[in-house]
Amino acid sequence: PLRPIAAMLSENYDLRAIDLSLEGEVPGDVDALLLLGSQRQPGEPALFAVDQFVMRGGGLAVFALGAVPDPASRQVQPPTADLNPLLEPWGLTIGEGLVVQRSLDGAIRLPVRMRTPRGDVEMQQQVSSPLVPILRDLDKGHPVTRRLDTLVAPFARPVVPGEMAPGVVATVLARSEPDGAVGGPVPSLDPRALAEPLPGERASA
Repeated sequence: PLRPIAAMLSENYDLRAIDLSLEGEVPGDVDALLLLGSQRQPGEPALFAVDQFVMRGGGLAVFALGAVPDPASRQVQPPTADLNPLLEPWGLTIGEGLVVQRSLDGAIRLPVRMRTPRGDVEMQQQVSSPLVPILRDLDKGHPVTRRLDTLVAPFARPVVPGEMAPGVVATVLARSEPDGAVGGPVPSLDPRALAEPLPGERASA
């Protein structure tokens, strides 16, 4: 899934993979580090290496995996990596619960059974899902989002700012729609199970 992103970035940047479990530190010639959907829990040495990279002025973008969807069973499993030990010292926390947005959402592929003259056949079908919010409330003055009209954030979790570390300023780049919600346990990937507010759900704003 990351290949299209890598292909696009490679048009203007030199990309390379860095295995912090082997290298132990971010090389000095790296200007920006992308943590994209890690499915393994980073060890303390890796988290320390990233922290040191940021402290010496490196750019860091964190795209945390919000959930592990299983289309076959239509279940949603919790993420397998926790990046809060990295973010919390800076004053940020990845909150609990997935963002659910029922007014402006994208699509996911789910298996469906279709009856044919030759018997039942399982096919993949695109279905609109509240778990794939399309964000249009973007900060047009920030370099990261100024050229974007919308941003698709599948299986997103809220980012909760707390007490910022000295010298750290939090800027919100994208918000969900006013009817967005978060916090309720997601019972299924089936959009019909998400049509009504979930128990424990609260506004995401």
